[in-house]
Amino acid sequence: MGFLDKLLGRAKDTVGDVAEKAAPLAGKAGEMVGGAVDKAKAVASDHADDVKGAVDEATDFVDDKTGGKLSGALDRVDDVAADAVDAVTGEPDAPAAAPDAASTPAP
Repeated sequence: MGFLDKLLGRAKDTVGDVAEKAAPLAGKAGEMVGGAVDKAKAVASDHADDVKGAVDEATDFVDDKTGGKLSGALDRVDDVAADAVDAVTGEPDAPAAAPDAASTPAP
């Protein structure tokens, strides 16, 4: 058995050992991530209106400072943010209306 064969054998053993030790850790990490996602959904559900209101306030502020030049885009930001919150909370409101031609900025 040559040097490279021995090295390859040791590498395979090491990979096997690492995989054995990593499997329980991966399971525990999955549980922790799942728990964090559940907690985030609960917080988002509890504060969905606050998040939507904050986004609306921010876009209104920007709209005011830009003199309405970005109104169409900012309306879409409000809609997308509301849809994202609804998707996370699992409580979708009525789907956002498609932007009309008048609110779409010219290229």
